[in-house]
Amino acid sequence: MYKSSIYFAIFLFIVFYYHYYIQNNIEKRFCLEYFGYNNVKRPLSGNTMFSSGDLGMPSGHSEAGTIMFLLLYFYGYISLPVSIILIFIIASQRVLEERHTVAQVIVGTICGIIYSYIYKSYNLSIFSFLIVFLISILLTVLIYYKIRENTF
Repeated sequence: MYKSSIYFAIFLFIVFYYHYYIQNNIEKRFCLEYFGYNNVKRPLSGNTMFSSGDLGMPSGHSEAGTIMFLLLYFYGYISLPVSIILIFIIASQRVLEERHTVAQVIVGTICGIIYSYIYKSYNLSIFSFLIVFLISILLTVLIYYKIRENTF
């Protein structure tokens, strides 16, 4: 267990929402710019992108769920088998409902594993969040570079 369950719950809540609503959208835009719409679109999306909701790479549910369940495991709130089962259920649900492809949930899960490891390595400190934030800044700079490259 973590030293303070309240601190852990607050941190987990902030991390979950940050990854689901901000970090994942930056990652989706990065994938769009570098891999093209046809490689990142959702299975049921058409050939034209109408909104960012048409982007599926990487799966935000898989990424945020993996982070949440791995952190719960790392700090002793659930067991590893339970964590793996819950991650698998989220990934499977996204594929079965045709909201994502298998590749999209795999990439989302891998991103979640990487971010979870960063948070665990720095014991959920503000420094761990700053590292993740620096990753988002790097992705944003790369997106800007790619957009600028395509306009000239």
